[in-house]
Amino acid sequence: SFVQGQPLGTLTVTGLSDFGGFQARARPRRFVLNSLQLSGHMSWWLGRHTVKAGAGMDRVRFYQDSDLSAVGSYTFNSVENLLLGVASNAEVMDPSSDTQRLWTYYQPYFYVQDEVKLSQRLSVSLGLRWEAASTPQEADGKISVLRDLYRDTEPTLGGPLFTNPSWDNFAPRASLAWDPTGKGRTVVRAGAGIFYDLIGSRELLIAGVRTPPFFNRILIFGRPGFPDILKAAAGRNPSASIDGLDYGLQQPYVGRWQLNLEHRLAPETVVRLGYSGMRGIHLMGQLGNFNTPVPERQADGRWFFPADAPRLNPAFSRVGLRRSQFNSFYQGVTASLERRLRNNVRFQAKYSFSKSIDESSSPTFNDFEASDQIPTTPDYRANRGLSDFDVRHLFAGSFSYLLPTLESSRARWLLGGWELHGLTQIQSGNPFAPSVGFDQARLLTGFGDTGQRPDAIAPAGSAAILGGPDQYFDPNAFGLPEAGYLGTLGRGTLRGPGMFTLDLAVHKAFRVTERQTIRLRGEFFNVTNESNFQIPSGQELFTEQGTRVGSAGRITSTATPARQIQVAVRYEF
Repeated sequence: SFVQGQPLGTLTVTGLSDFGGFQARARPRRFVLNSLQLSGHMSWWLGRHTVKAGAGMDRVRFYQDSDLSAVGSYTFNSVENLLLGVASNAEVMDPSSDTQRLWTYYQPYFYVQDEVKLSQRLSVSLGLRWEAASTPQEADGKISVLRDLYRDTEPTLGGPLFTNPSWDNFAPRASLAWDPTGKGRTVVRAGAGIFYDLIGSRELLIAGVRTPPFFNRILIFGRPGFPDILKAAAGRNPSASIDGLDYGLQQPYVGRWQLNLEHRLAPETVVRLGYSGMRGIHLMGQLGNFNTPVPERQADGRWFFPADAPRLNPAFSRVGLRRSQFNSFYQGVTASLERRLRNNVRFQAKYSFSKSIDESSSPTFNDFEASDQIPTTPDYRANRGLSDFDVRHLFAGSFSYLLPTLESSRARWLLGGWELHGLTQIQSGNPFAPSVGFDQARLLTGFGDTGQRPDAIAPAGSAAILGGPDQYFDPNAFGLPEAGYLGTLGRGTLRGPGMFTLDLAVHKAFRVTERQTIRLRGEFFNVTNESNFQIPSGQELFTEQGTRVGSAGRITSTATPARQIQVAVRYEF
């Protein structure tokens, strides 16, 4: 380990996947969330109206002990330097840091809804919900926040943690259900509404702890000693860095709408068609480093980061920031067919075609392997692209078949009563984009490139996909941007491998006597033994010397395991 008494930390090597990754860097940590809820609900039936109303209050207490970077992390520019023990930089938490917090906040709400049956064929529902969240308070007052990102020279101690945007959270909703024929075989449903995402414990995971003077980290550059990171950090002052919440948060919310048609083809068979959309506004996202050098706008519209430019706030080095200034867009259509059990057969099939676009797919830290922290630019729309979780095509199906009961008692005991079940899923891959591999744009993030993308050399996009795990995409389709510039390649330009799975199960109950039964079950996962690959782990294209990384485009892991078979026998008496 890098720190005595701690588990192994993180090794980041250009051209290789991280050893340990974020999970190692974040250990040890402990989170305890207690929620005390008080609520009341009422309903009235007034002729054609059904009125529902309610109110409540949640008191949330969130304890966290997040020794982030306590295990330490090293970065190496190449495999050769790793073998030589020559690191380019390192990070470790100052041992004097206080990482324990106890937060308390309240979430009041009320709602009212009126369901009106206008006729035997048409029902309408109108509703209004209000909800808010108080600003979190820390039990020992361990709150520090950078209120003015550009002019503050040190964090302000004491609350509030941010300006609370939630007190005006009024969310209207409306829906209808219509039987156009009056025969009960066809139903049209539509609905729309506003939904708020309250700021709470999720945003406190990192931003509630990693703020000086209570938490400090030490950044070591220029060949830090390896592997004793505390010895390498001895005598060094903590970096003037901070990971916090934007003091001027805005309220995240989404608008959703949908239209569905359901038609019963037969008593046991139903077909459904649907359309849905969503628009996210003021969504939470993270900036790897807000405090870049002051950029210059070029004649072609691109931003340039000069090598000698001062930082936006010269009093600090890196400023990691969670802020609510991001947008998302989603539209999708679905079609499904369902047959309930009849004549020993049941099946269900569903297909969806959708597209999701956003500027940041993770509200706090990276939940997806497809993209790194978003690059910091004065215009976040430069990071607008396909969401990391976007799946353009998705088909899922299942079936059950019960073998008929045979007339012969012996044949019935041995061959009758078997059940066969199946489940399959076919989907397109997730978007991703290769990265430069180092801080070519001079964003001064401290570590790595935090999502800097290369220049696109035609043909890029799907034309750059070669397929296969050894080199899934063509690295030569991308070039190294000029120093001080972010690349021209868009976010989520490439799409990873698709996926196909087929699982089967067979089941049979053998009745020995009235009180004794033997149940036999066989399960077969990934029957076709399909190799479903993850997106490439080798997404970094260049070393700091500007040479290409040989492992770029390589896939090193699968999304599903190989074929698995398991058999179980159960004796009941």
